[in-house]
Amino acid sequence: MNANSLALLPALVIMAVILDILPRRPRRGLYFGVTTGEAFARSEEGRAIARRYRFMVWAGTLLALVLLPLSAGAQPVAAQVAVGAAAWLHARRRAAPHAIQPPSVRTAVLAGEPSAPLGALLALLASFAVLAAAGTLLYLNYDALPERIPTHYGFSGKADAFRLKTPGRVALPVVIGVLTWMLLALNLYGIAYGTRRGGSPETRVARDAQRVYFGRLLAMLELVLSGLFAYLAVSPLVDTQRLAGSGWIMPALTVLLLVGPVWAVLRWHEQAGGAGDDTPDAYWMGGMFYWNASDPVLMVERRDGVGYTPNFAHPFAWAQGLIVLALITLPLMLYSMG
Repeated sequence: MNANSLALLPALVIMAVILDILPRRPRRGLYFGVTTGEAFARSEEGRAIARRYRFMVWAGTLLALVLLPLSAGAQPVAAQVAVGAAAWLHARRRAAPHAIQPPSVRTAVLAGEPSAPLGALLALLASFAVLAAAGTLLYLNYDALPERIPTHYGFSGKADAFRLKTPGRVALPVVIGVLTWMLLALNLYGIAYGTRRGGSPETRVARDAQRVYFGRLLAMLELVLSGLFAYLAVSPLVDTQRLAGSGWIMPALTVLLLVGPVWAVLRWHEQAGGAGDDTPDAYWMGGMFYWNASDPVLMVERRDGVGYTPNFAHPFAWAQGLIVLALITLPLMLYSMG
């Protein structure tokens, strides 16, 4: 088993644990993204659906582990994700006949309650400053860079491809870092100012606490990712194999980014609202994607219990989509510059 395979091993195991936890910690009144009421998850039918789901999840993980030593790419991860998605959709189809109507009356307050914590804003500024410093350092020391720079890293974090230096290739990590920063900053804005404020006093308190928690979590993620891309950008100025090629960097980062959602599931499994999130099931595609042009909110609580997702019928989601498109196309353009 090569270094890349060993680096992927903890990620596959942690992802399996995350997927296994989801039906054990359903949001109130929701089961696999379906509004079923709180009692259904404890019924015999509900437990049978969860057992089948977990069997499929661990079967997919076993398949990924079998593929691990046979592949140097992302095929094991793709296999695990594909089987996990199929397990979720299968469980959702089995739960759908037991759906009940959520409360028909909703209230929303979208203005006058700014809730972005100061710490999150400072983390955003610090993240951008890190990327700006890396870009400035590269600009001032362009001539000192080696003629061949790393352009690809394996899952172990080790540089495994090098190409001739060009301005586009040198700037690539910083550009990806800035685009990622913009995407996460838009999500943070949506969480702070565009989520639902209505509901009972108990619901409002829980939602306020959730916004603060996930806002801070997202801001910390900004810091980690900005630091990573700045680190990769300046590594050729130091020693590519010693700095960027360290074999523990990417595995440690992967574990960090996956452990966070596990903690979030355990910490927030009982979120606000007596009956799910008060959104109709008909507006959820696969229980994961929310599309409701009549709902003014920018973001809603995810139905799997971890954080938020955009209202994809809102123009805000299109701004996110444009940044995702830029994340795909701009790196390819910069990489091909020769």
